[in-house]
Amino acid sequence: VEPVIREVFTKFSNRKIDNIFPKISYKESMLKYGNDKPDLRFTLEIQDVTEIFAKSGFAIFAKSNALKPLNFISRSAPANKRSLTISGFSD
Repeated sequence: VEPVIREVFTKFSNRKIDNIFPKISYKESMLKYGNDKPDLRFTLEIQDVTEIFAKSGFAIFAKSNALKPLNFISRSAPANKRSLTISGFSD
């Protein structure tokens, strides 16, 4: 597939195409992006926040330490400060 895509973009576009397309495993894709077909142009990655939330006092996350033998991990995408405001949430 890569040679065809490279040829089409070379023929019909002035954009430079890398010789090697980035490849990631299914597991890495699901852990970092929560999706098996991530758009790698965006750098928003899901992160392990188990330890942060374990100390939060929020019961469901605080109890996640008890679930460690079950490999329970809390994961979240980081939010910028704007998205934490009411207007940022609704924009």
